[in-house]
Amino acid sequence: MKRLIILFLSLLSATSLMAQGGNDKFKLQAQADIGTLFLDDAAGPTVTLGIGVRMFGHLYVGIETGFDTMIKRYRLDSNFLTLQHTRFEGYIPVGANLKGYLFKNHNWSPYLNCSLGGFFGFYREHWFEGFRSQIGLGIDIKQFNVNVGYHALVHDVTQHCGYVKLGYRF
Repeated sequence: MKRLIILFLSLLSATSLMAQGGNDKFKLQAQADIGTLFLDDAAGPTVTLGIGVRMFGHLYVGIETGFDTMIKRYRLDSNFLTLQHTRFEGYIPVGANLKGYLFKNHNWSPYLNCSLGGFFGFYREHWFEGFRSQIGLGIDIKQFNVNVGYHALVHDVTQHCGYVKLGYRF
C-alpha cells in the first residue's frame, strides 16, 4: 500500500511539474470545499482540500484530505424520564480524487466525481479507521463549484450518506 501511495504521489509531482512549465495540456488545479453530510437522522459539516492536475481539459487526478463530522441527537423516553444524548463522530479522510469533465468550457463545466481512500477518526474517545468512497455529480461555474452525491464509510458497519458541497477552485 505504501508503494502505491509513493507511486501515485510521484506521478502527481511529475505531472504538476509539467503543468507549471506552461504546457497547455496539463494544468495544476486546487480546490477547497465546504458542505454537509447527511443521513435520515444525522448530519454534520465537512471541509475538503484537494490538489491535483487537470489533463487535456477533461480529466482531473488529485489527492484530497479534510475533516468530516456527523452529529446525531438521541432522545430516550422511559417511565416518565426523558434522556437526551448527542453523538459526535469526527474523522479525517485521505484519498485519491478523480473527476471527468464532460465539456471543455472555461466558464462552466459539469463533471462526474469519484473519491476513494481511507479515513481515521474518533468517537467517544475511541480510535477508528476504515475505507471511504464518494461518487457524485458537480458543476464548475467559473471558479466556483457545486457537488452532490453519495458518501460511504466502511468500518465496523457501512454508513451510507448523502452530501452537498460548495467550493472554490484555484
